[in-house]
Amino acid sequence: MSQKKKLWKKPKIIEMEIGICSYCNKTLLNTNSFVVFLSTDKNGDREKAHYSCMEKDDYKKLVEKEKLKRTGTA
Repeated sequence: MSQKKKLWKKPKIIEMEIGICSYCNKTLLNTNSFVVFLSTDKNGDREKAHYSCMEKDDYKKLVEKEKLKRTGTA
């Protein structure tokens, strides 16, 4: 049996600007890994951020919380 030929073409990847990162204020592209928050910005659009920027901010908050715990109990 012969194999059937592939009838469809793979779509081209088109890069589009999605918005601005709420942490680093750089442009977001659809090819980047990003997150969208429920809160809205001043234009009424959902806030967006790079996933790596969000991780860094979460880690900073966790460290600050631990510092407050240590100093508050001592």
